[in-house]
Amino acid sequence: MYFAAKLNPWWFSYPQLEILRQLYPILLAALLTAAHLTRLNLSEFRFGGRQTAGLILQVVFKAFKTTLIKDLSLVFVIFFLLSIVLIPLFLQPVDSELKMFIAELRQSYALTDFRGIAHKVAGFIDTHVRNSYMKPESVFELDNHLSLLDNRLLKKFGFSRAHVIVFQGWGSCGQYAEVAWYIFSSLGLEARQVKFRERDHRWAEVRLNGTWYIFDPWYIGLHYNDKYMVPASELAKIPRFSGSYTVVEIRPEGTEVDVSLEHGYTRGGFGVIRTVVDLATG
Repeated sequence: MYFAAKLNPWWFSYPQLEILRQLYPILLAALLTAAHLTRLNLSEFRFGGRQTAGLILQVVFKAFKTTLIKDLSLVFVIFFLLSIVLIPLFLQPVDSELKMFIAELRQSYALTDFRGIAHKVAGFIDTHVRNSYMKPESVFELDNHLSLLDNRLLKKFGFSRAHVIVFQGWGSCGQYAEVAWYIFSSLGLEARQVKFRERDHRWAEVRLNGTWYIFDPWYIGLHYNDKYMVPASELAKIPRFSGSYTVVEIRPEGTEVDVSLEHGYTRGGFGVIRTVVDLATG
């Protein structure tokens, strides 16, 4: 399904693909169950009465307890081994490209010339991560479906979620923020990822001379006179984002920190660090 979207993402509409993605685990489980039940000889049972129902339940339980569990375990092992082979195969070229781009930035710009760096980073993201917001390919954002095991394997091979995003080639605000944060951090800049709690939007920020600047030329920056460098403290003053909002920093270890006051909002949502269940929201 992912590679079908990679080749031609317009065969299905976004709602159709989203429904299919949600139903896929159920359909797969039903298919496996049906396949195993067809291997059992049910012709010996006389259908009718409670005794037959009890026998059928025993057969189903036996199927799940033996062959189905074994097959699922085998599938898990196969996927694990494939991951070990495919992760370096697919992501090594991405890693080389990212390292080359970061090296070019170091060579061409001083860290104090953030506007020049920001312009280049925005161009890199525009080229490598096309906008998939509410489009069919957004259903196949692999980075949003990484398991704990996936993340450990990525880290083991020296890769990150940003590598997966550049490989898949599409995303929206969450993916833009992730790639930007990775590049800025790799350059040695103090960077973080931030989002609204009340709105589905996420962006990257960089701290320069003690001041946090928003890097979001695709949305927030379009409503400010400098789309590459929006002072975080000015966010609440921008008409588009005025009001009562809670802004939180998303930390790599999986926590959220209320930074509303740093963005000009008078009220905070919780003010303390709390565990994040899902870091993949855009």
